[in-house]
Amino acid sequence: MDVQWRSFELRPAGSPPMSPEYRERIAQGRPRLEAIAREQYGIELSQGPFGIDSRAALRGAKLAERAGLGKAYHAAVFHAYWVEGEDISDRA
Repeated sequence: MDVQWRSFELRPAGSPPMSPEYRERIAQGRPRLEAIAREQYGIELSQGPFGIDSRAALRGAKLAERAGLGKAYHAAVFHAYWVEGEDISDRA
């Protein structure tokens, strides 16, 4: 399968705060997401911080794609955030 990544900010700067009800809906869906990742892909999730600004990571993706490193970049950022629990908004 050939995946074509598209950049999309879920919560760009200036977005209104999430309601407690919406945050709770997200939290309620987490066990199902973790089960799917584990059962279908063999991945144990350890999500990074919630509500971060991912714009730097999205910019990095565009640079990596232009250099022919898009697939490796996306795999590394996915692993960093979803498996290692890292803050992908940290530019360090």
